[in-house]
Amino acid sequence: MKFIDLFAGAGGLSCGLEMAGFQAILANELVDQYAETYRKNNPDVSLIIGDVRKVCELDLKQKLNLKTGELDLLAGGPPCQGFSVNAPVRTLDDERNHLFKDFLRVAAVLQPKAILIENVTGIVQLGKGTVVEQIYNVLQSLGYSVAHRIGRI
Repeated sequence: MKFIDLFAGAGGLSCGLEMAGFQAILANELVDQYAETYRKNNPDVSLIIGDVRKVCELDLKQKLNLKTGELDLLAGGPPCQGFSVNAPVRTLDDERNHLFKDFLRVAAVLQPKAILIENVTGIVQLGKGTVVEQIYNVLQSLGYSVAHRIGRI
């Protein structure tokens, strides 16, 4: 099963998915040092270093020779710093708190068989739940069944 990892960081989510039997075909990361670590641990995965807002989902389809609905999984962990209950200031005005929309933009075009968004528990509380509500609304409008879980360590 093939997947794309947006907001890949150093590759923790990719590592777990690969341990579960998935194969990364592309990753995107903004921060150079995290991308460098990702590349060292995943040398065979195509890596786009840069802002997800500039990732063109149509180019991804062409580059990876993907048809709509062919990708098994679109995974990613949009930045959590602005959602975290430990953030010095938590506000919907934090630009990072809107990057999930770019994840959904890519999902809308690729229409993968499944979608996994990983984040911190604070995402369900910020803006009285409006972020999670927006995610649900978009995914449901695309035909996905949606559920979220909060894990405990």
